[in-house]
Amino acid sequence: MIKKWLKAITEVGVYEELTSAKKMSVILSNYISLILILLTGSLLVSSSAQEDINIFPFILFGFILFTLPLLINYLNFFKINQLYVSWVPPIYILFIILYWISSFEDVLSFSNYLGIRFYFIALGSIPFIIFNSRKGIWIFLGALPTLIILLFFNDMLEFYNVGLFINEDNPSHLLNVTRRSIFAYFFVAGSCYLLKHLVDRYNCENQNLIEQLDAQNLFIQEQAEAKLQEANYQLKLKVEELRKREQMLKLSQEIAKVGSWEFSVNDRFTFWSEEMFNIFDIDTNTELSLIDYKNLIGNDKWSGFYQVSKELILKKGEFALVININTPLGYSKWIKVYAFSIKEGDQLAGVRGICHDITQAKESELLLKASENKYRGLFEQSFYPILLINPEGTILDANNSLSLLTKINKDEYLLKNINTLITFFEGKKFDFSKSSYTEETLGEIQANTGEKLLVEINWKVMPSERVIVTLRDVTQIKAAQKTPNRKRGAL
Repeated sequence: MIKKWLKAITEVGVYEELTSAKKMSVILSNYISLILILLTGSLLVSSSAQEDINIFPFILFGFILFTLPLLINYLNFFKINQLYVSWVPPIYILFIILYWISSFEDVLSFSNYLGIRFYFIALGSIPFIIFNSRKGIWIFLGALPTLIILLFFNDMLEFYNVGLFINEDNPSHLLNVTRRSIFAYFFVAGSCYLLKHLVDRYNCENQNLIEQLDAQNLFIQEQAEAKLQEANYQLKLKVEELRKREQMLKLSQEIAKVGSWEFSVNDRFTFWSEEMFNIFDIDTNTELSLIDYKNLIGNDKWSGFYQVSKELILKKGEFALVININTPLGYSKWIKVYAFSIKEGDQLAGVRGICHDITQAKESELLLKASENKYRGLFEQSFYPILLINPEGTILDANNSLSLLTKINKDEYLLKNINTLITFFEGKKFDFSKSSYTEETLGEIQANTGEKLLVEINWKVMPSERVIVTLRDVTQIKAAQKTPNRKRGAL
């Protein structure tokens, strides 16, 4: 508590914008004022001072005088306060001594005479402590009162008719006191000045180092801010690119009718993409925890779906499942669910998957089986490869002759676009305005062996807006047609 109180008093007038040298001078002047306040305060409470009605007012006046520097520093008049602390104490002490001697003592003993001079020599060190050593004129002004007192102290005593009690056997002591006191004063003052000069130079070097460090820190900060701005700009570009990719992914899911989902085992967190809600005809604002999954999948299919999901979690594997559901809006949909486990070490962390709305493909398959029996026989028994596609070019079915031609399982072509299977030489597109076979179109199809087969392509539009594409392998025929031309060219 006392330590905080003393710190608060000695730092009166100190604020952040001051240099370290200025702060030190203000603090030192406050310390000197505090010491003088404590000395006069102790005299005020002493019994002798209280009993002596003549000396008490002068001590009280001194207490007030030594309190004023704190107020002056508080008002930020630092130069005035430094001169005040240098001048007022010696002048006040001189006044008290002369008043006391002239009023109560007619003769001053030689020991008291020397003690008073030593006292003024001690007070004379104040300017060299609180002023900056480079401010010579201010140090001189601060030291001037004490120097004058030491030089003319004998004259002041004579002016007040104060005699000296000296040893008649050795009167030379009195003759040399002034000279010795001046010498002692300059020795003490010089020592204080040298010490203060070393401290000021050390502080100046420190200040220069601090300024250099601040300049370097500012440079580093500017460089860091520039790099941070560049990093933020790059991050902004990455975020913008990520946002565009997210939009593309969302659009792709909408077009392909594919939704993604995730389930965390530890915190039971569930995530659905927006397309998942669209597939199941559920409002996107619906809380996933409020969805009745059993009713959504169907009570008759729930036990099978639950068992497959349970095995996935236990075995940490994957599954693919096709389910027919009835959405809350009353639509019947076919969905294909893919799911695979997420592992952290040997532990199961969660499950991720996608849900594909295959209603159109499934309906096409069922429609083909129900309403196009006359084409089904041709489709299954034809020697030529035949594909069934929708208006967008998605392959809905293929016969076994395609597998015999390419040596690739026909299931690998399902739900892919026909352009990924066949390269059309003439860049033709399907024309659904015609209901008959088109003119002959050539294309290329790659077999499992890596060989590229030349095929002749014909297609026919069905009443159900399905297209039957017939392929004929003409690789050898075209090769045979080119052989005579090469021979004639050689001749």
